[in-house]
Amino acid sequence: MILRNPVSEKFRKWLVIRRAVQISVVALFLLFPLTGLAWIQGNIGAANLFGLSIADPLSILGSVVASKKIYVPALAAAGIVALFYFAVGGRAYCGYVCPAGFFFEISSSVRNLVLKALSRPKRSGWNLDLSPHIKYYTLIGVLAVSAVTGIMTFEIFSPIGLATRVISNDFVAANPNGQNLERFAAAGPSLGLLVLLGIALFEAVFSKQAWCRFVCPLGAFYSLVGRTSLLRVKIDHADCALCLNCQADCPAKYVLDRPLAKEQTYITMGDCTNCGSCIDACPSASLKFALRLPWRK
Repeated sequence: MILRNPVSEKFRKWLVIRRAVQISVVALFLLFPLTGLAWIQGNIGAANLFGLSIADPLSILGSVVASKKIYVPALAAAGIVALFYFAVGGRAYCGYVCPAGFFFEISSSVRNLVLKALSRPKRSGWNLDLSPHIKYYTLIGVLAVSAVTGIMTFEIFSPIGLATRVISNDFVAANPNGQNLERFAAAGPSLGLLVLLGIALFEAVFSKQAWCRFVCPLGAFYSLVGRTSLLRVKIDHADCALCLNCQADCPAKYVLDRPLAKEQTYITMGDCTNCGSCIDACPSASLKFALRLPWRK
């Protein structure tokens, strides 16, 4: 077997693609408030794009549970999003779209740069490794509280919602006079921005992307959607050198355990974000994206 370019020298195609999508999503929802263009309205939780209504499925589910009412157009808008992520991988939302996840990834990159400058390994400091099942309990908890209180609980503290509000309220001028920017300069950062910075600081010190990996109920929801997704990472066992570079770069390392043990040909766990980090890291090109029928391993 011939290994290709060392990982350190390899062009990380999927990282570039993912960053381009993440930046584009944030820019897209900055575009409407800045320009008033009619073809995009709303935010990352619920929007109208080119006349097509789309909505975050968990937000709609939370609304139904809290209000005990079903609004068919909202369900249709959520269904479109759910079907899309069923096709491309549930937690692809986390890896490519979620602005909070993007923010936390950038904070982790800054941490790595600081450690590199200090000639210390990336794993310096505490590194809490919690159970990935916690986020499912969080999901059940926020839906249960919503059902009892009639309040969409997750929307109150959701980093996704916080990030959206920070984008729209702290950094976007909603009118030509730029009153929002003037308010930000006078009053300082909003509570939402402080919460995001607090989570990022916690993760920089204690555990990389802990919110996304262990706590986020939206991540749990999309993980359930992603268990039967069509687009998955496939491993060619004949070419795999078992160098484990893929697992070293994966933000959810355990999703590769069974494929690397040759028990599976595809990564089937819902926690895989289809970020492509494992593909970028593989020196033998034994990993690639492929369509998978739900009953295939």
